[in-house]
Amino acid sequence: MGSDLQRIQRDQYLMASLMQGIEHSNMLASPTRIFSVVKDVADAMTTDMYPSTLLKIAESMKDVSLSSVQFIEIPTVPYVGDPLAEVQFAEPGATKLFTAIAHDRTLPKTKKVTSPKVTPVLDANPSKVNVQVMNGSGVEGIAGQAGAALTARGFHVVGTGDDPPFDHTSSVIEYASAADMPAVKTLQQQLSDVTVQLDTSLTPGTIELVLGSSYQGLLASPSTATAHHHKPGVDSLAKSYGGITAAASCRSDGAAFAGPDSP
Repeated sequence: MGSDLQRIQRDQYLMASLMQGIEHSNMLASPTRIFSVVKDVADAMTTDMYPSTLLKIAESMKDVSLSSVQFIEIPTVPYVGDPLAEVQFAEPGATKLFTAIAHDRTLPKTKKVTSPKVTPVLDANPSKVNVQVMNGSGVEGIAGQAGAALTARGFHVVGTGDDPPFDHTSSVIEYASAADMPAVKTLQQQLSDVTVQLDTSLTPGTIELVLGSSYQGLLASPSTATAHHHKPGVDSLAKSYGGITAAASCRSDGAAFAGPDSP
């Protein structure tokens, strides 16, 4: 989820940089240069608009300031079925946004969107986490070892067992409903190479850890690198929607470019 929302932010900054390049080149003040660019665009893409229409659109932009051009992200909240990995449109914010665009109105200012149906993903105390540990890799004794390690860290291990056909590579935390997400998050911080999966057949209140062959023990210190909904760092007219103006600098929001490949 985080990487996709960050990608949207990076796309916005790319478009803002393109707008800034157009303004700094003074291209829109030259009909000859506009026509040359429009011709190249028309030759390079498939569109139902004639070059003359594209030319009019380009010419109409010459008096538009960078601060009046906005790039908007649709408001979202964590998806109830998989709140750590997916998002869904947040209402009524999404409908208001689409309505404003469709009727060419000023974007509405909204309060921070929250969903009453989504349980806040807060850390649970390990003593409140009921976990069944399963051997999903076939490595002898792996479930018992992990169960003992979790118990030593204060988790309530309700039992251990096998999960044939022992074909798991990555470990998996399975949970019954969104109400179990605080427990899932707490357990997830103890592990590396672990995914989260909804399984409504499980008993609510107890999560299941299926260990894969990549499991080499608990992390030396719990990880805090869990997925969160990206909060935009740019103060713009539409910051409720994660939006920026075309005048924004990519250096103003480092969170959009954070990740494992960042310098």
